[in-house]
Amino acid sequence: MAYSDRVTMRFAVEHQRLWAAINKYIHENGGEVTSLPPRWPLRVEVAEGSSLPAKLSEFGYHTYIVGKTTRVTYKGVLQFDVLELGLPK
Repeated sequence: MAYSDRVTMRFAVEHQRLWAAINKYIHENGGEVTSLPPRWPLRVEVAEGSSLPAKLSEFGYHTYIVGKTTRVTYKGVLQFDVLELGLPK
Protein backbone atom coordinates (compact mmCIF):
# COMPACT_ATOMS: atom_id res chain seq x y z
CA MET A 1 0.00 0.00 0.00
CA ALA A 2 1.38 3.40 -0.98
CA TYR A 3 2.13 6.05 1.65
CA SER A 4 -0.68 8.34 0.44
CA ASP A 5 -3.15 5.45 0.68
CA ARG A 6 -2.08 4.74 4.28
CA VAL A 7 -2.46 8.43 5.20
CA THR A 8 -5.88 8.57 3.57
CA MET A 9 -6.96 5.38 5.37
CA ARG A 10 -5.69 6.68 8.73
CA PHE A 11 -7.56 9.96 8.19
CA ALA A 12 -10.76 8.09 7.29
CA VAL A 13 -10.55 5.90 10.39
CA GLU A 14 -9.93 8.93 12.64
CA HIS A 15 -12.81 10.77 10.94
CA GLN A 16 -15.14 7.85 11.71
CA ARG A 17 -13.98 7.68 15.35
CA LEU A 18 -14.59 11.41 15.78
CA TRP A 19 -18.05 11.09 14.25
CA ALA A 20 -18.94 8.15 16.52
CA ALA A 21 -17.69 9.95 19.64
CA ILE A 22 -19.60 13.16 18.96
CA ASN A 23 -22.73 11.17 18.04
CA LYS A 24 -22.52 9.35 21.38
CA TYR A 25 -21.99 12.61 23.31
CA ILE A 26 -24.91 14.33 21.59
CA HIS A 27 -27.22 11.39 22.25
CA GLU A 28 -26.17 11.19 25.93
CA ASN A 29 -26.95 14.91 26.31
CA GLY A 30 -30.47 14.84 24.86
CA GLY A 31 -29.78 15.57 21.19
CA GLU A 32 -30.29 13.47 18.07
CA VAL A 33 -27.95 13.29 15.09
CA THR A 34 -30.02 13.13 11.93
CA SER A 35 -27.25 13.08 9.31
CA LEU A 36 -25.75 9.88 7.95
CA PRO A 37 -22.41 8.71 9.33
CA PRO A 38 -19.67 9.86 8.89
CA ARG A 39 -20.84 12.98 7.01
CA TRP A 40 -19.90 16.53 7.90
CA PRO A 41 -21.43 18.92 8.62
CA LEU A 42 -23.33 17.00 11.24
CA ARG A 43 -27.05 17.78 11.43
CA VAL A 44 -28.41 17.67 14.98
CA GLU A 45 -31.79 18.25 16.60
CA VAL A 46 -31.95 19.55 20.18
CA ALA A 47 -34.85 20.65 22.36
CA GLU A 48 -35.46 24.39 22.43
CA GLY A 49 -33.43 25.99 25.20
CA SER A 50 -30.94 23.11 25.36
CA SER A 51 -27.44 23.91 26.61
CA LEU A 52 -25.95 21.38 24.19
CA PRO A 53 -25.13 23.92 21.43
CA ALA A 54 -23.13 26.03 23.93
CA LYS A 55 -21.28 22.93 25.18
CA LEU A 56 -20.39 21.92 21.63
CA SER A 57 -19.12 25.44 20.91
CA GLU A 58 -16.93 25.25 24.03
CA PHE A 59 -15.43 22.04 22.61
CA GLY A 60 -14.47 23.94 19.47
CA TYR A 61 -17.25 22.94 17.08
CA HIS A 62 -18.73 25.56 14.77
CA THR A 63 -22.47 25.45 15.55
CA TYR A 64 -25.09 26.98 13.27
CA ILE A 65 -28.84 27.03 13.93
CA VAL A 66 -30.37 26.26 10.55
CA GLY A 67 -34.03 25.91 11.46
CA LYS A 68 -36.71 24.46 13.69
CA THR A 69 -38.77 21.31 13.58
CA THR A 70 -41.39 19.52 15.68
CA ARG A 71 -41.21 16.00 17.03
CA VAL A 72 -43.79 13.77 18.58
CA THR A 73 -42.33 12.37 21.81
CA TYR A 74 -43.68 10.61 24.86
CA LYS A 75 -44.00 14.12 26.35
CA GLY A 76 -46.19 15.27 23.46
CA VAL A 77 -45.42 17.46 20.45
CA LEU A 78 -42.23 19.44 21.10
CA GLN A 79 -40.31 22.11 19.23
CA PHE A 80 -36.65 21.36 18.38
CA ASP A 81 -33.81 23.50 17.03
CA VAL A 82 -31.95 22.08 14.03
CA LEU A 83 -28.19 22.66 14.14
CA GLU A 84 -25.29 21.97 11.85
CA LEU A 85 -21.87 21.30 13.31
CA GLY A 86 -18.69 21.94 11.42
CA LEU A 87 -15.47 20.12 12.21
CA PRO A 88 -13.74 21.28 15.41
CA LYS A 89 -11.49 24.32 15.23
